[in-house]
Amino acid sequence: MEKIINDILVSEENGVYTLSMTAKLQDDMGELAFVAFTKEEVVEKDDILVDVEASKTTMPILSPVSGKVLEVNKAAETNPKLLDSTNPADNWLAKLSDVEF
Repeated sequence: MEKIINDILVSEENGVYTLSMTAKLQDDMGELAFVAFTKEEVVEKDDILVDVEASKTTMPILSPVSGKVLEVNKAAETNPKLLDSTNPADNWLAKLSDVEF
């Protein structure tokens, strides 16, 4: 299952929902320079998932769904350019379970 909600790709596999940036969102923001992920264990829809600073904007990215945060892309905190990648193994934001749309 895959859905795009507010320029975030939500894909599900075995009950784990991976949230990734779409190409449109990547383009709208420009090259990323800084990211800071939520420290919360549970996010509600429209909670801040990650704060980003990029060449075109500084903004929070809001969670398009509610759920339990299993993992965030810690590698992107030290290398924000990973989120600019077209490779799904690099450009994901967070993995959630117990998701509600």
